[in-house]
Amino acid sequence: MANKALVDSIPVNTDDWVAQLRDTTRDLDGDGKTDQFGLVFNLLEPFWLVPWLGGYGGWVMDDRAVPTLGTQAMVGALGFMQNLRRLDVMPRECDYPLADTMFKTGQAAYIINGPWSWNGYREAGIEIELAPMPMVSATGLWPTPMTSAKCYSINAYLDPATKECTAALLAWLTGYEAQVDLARKLSVLPSDLEARKLPDFETDATMRASNAQIAKGRLMPIVPEMRAIWDSMRPGYQNVMNGEMTPQEAAQFMQKRAVDMIARMRE
Repeated sequence: MANKALVDSIPVNTDDWVAQLRDTTRDLDGDGKTDQFGLVFNLLEPFWLVPWLGGYGGWVMDDRAVPTLGTQAMVGALGFMQNLRRLDVMPRECDYPLADTMFKTGQAAYIINGPWSWNGYREAGIEIELAPMPMVSATGLWPTPMTSAKCYSINAYLDPATKECTAALLAWLTGYEAQVDLARKLSVLPSDLEARKLPDFETDATMRASNAQIAKGRLMPIVPEMRAIWDSMRPGYQNVMNGEMTPQEAAQFMQKRAVDMIARMRE
């Protein structure tokens, strides 16, 4: 996602994108400190690393929920992130609230964030442009952000007397009319495929860009083992970003930790 006041066009590949990030990272007042960064996003959580893992040809696990973190794809993704850090196109430390605030206040050309954030940036006066994350020049592959749907959960101890009205409410909330209404208000794609065919959704630039990014993403595995994946990736990722591990060391660390944690879960 770009701030159109700072970016004329969004590059398609990472080579051109990184060059643009460097160009839009600036010391505006000449005091020797960076006032405007090319990119901000949550550097602490591995969720934001996953798209680049896919862009280097990897994924977090196989179809049997066996971790696949100790791969050259992970080394490549971590190396890419490490290079962005070394180029100083991002803040040295950046969590989600800081990234969000910096983009809202015009201190960053790009932010990597989800559909929940778009209206907030518009309300802050930022004219945004959405586009898929750039193709990884080294591999020719597109980043694969994890995608998922918003779902409703029902308490297992639901009063039987309320089951009928609860089912009716769920049917309405997930129905065509409600999805269309929410999609228009929140600028997010409806999960109803017929609703997506409405002319205003097909012509809306935000919806088109969102659909293009979703098409390049992969569904987040809904398995208990994902907890071990996140808890294994986080320290390794952070250690690469702070210089305590090489990408190769971190990839092997992640794999071993994930395998061990899952083994304990299954005992």
